[in-house]
Amino acid sequence: MQASAWFSSFVYADQNLGNEKIPYQDGCYPSSPNMAFKRHIFDEGIKFNDKIGPIGSKRISGSETEFLSRVLSNHKGLYIPESEVLHRITDNMLQRGYLRKRSYAMGLGMAVWAPSPTSEKDIPKLFGVARYRIGRIIKSSLQAIYQQIRFNQQKTIEAECQAALDIGFCIGIWTNLKDTLKINVNNTNN
Repeated sequence: MQASAWFSSFVYADQNLGNEKIPYQDGCYPSSPNMAFKRHIFDEGIKFNDKIGPIGSKRISGSETEFLSRVLSNHKGLYIPESEVLHRITDNMLQRGYLRKRSYAMGLGMAVWAPSPTSEKDIPKLFGVARYRIGRIIKSSLQAIYQQIRFNQQKTIEAECQAALDIGFCIGIWTNLKDTLKINVNNTNN
């Protein structure tokens, strides 16, 4: 059974933009285990944000995506179809619990680095987050139950992961994670 494009990209960092070298467009980023940078990026002082990633036993995912969003705001990225990385995925990384935790951690990360607060300023809120995000949690949770009843394990896991991602995002917003970690997403030298 074929995984959806979202799930395949999220879990396996699988990205196929065709057979030609093309520049990355806004909002499209390289898969994190399969990226490289010219030294001048780091010489300019742009660094990975050490507040995102494994912190003790907690994990706030998305350090590569946050870094790339800053790099690509001033530089061009290039998709090179011939580049290939062998990424080891252990058996435990394919377990439902692991995938849900990873999705939740990515949601926390998005609450820290995603531009949501300003881009969603005119969107109706519920408990401080855009109302549609709460709707997505409900929809994904119901979809997981429906797919479980249909014995479609893959679709169940995908829906659970989407719900976990949105829950992580909402928890990150509600707990004011960005301010707690003192993260300045506009500072390009982090």
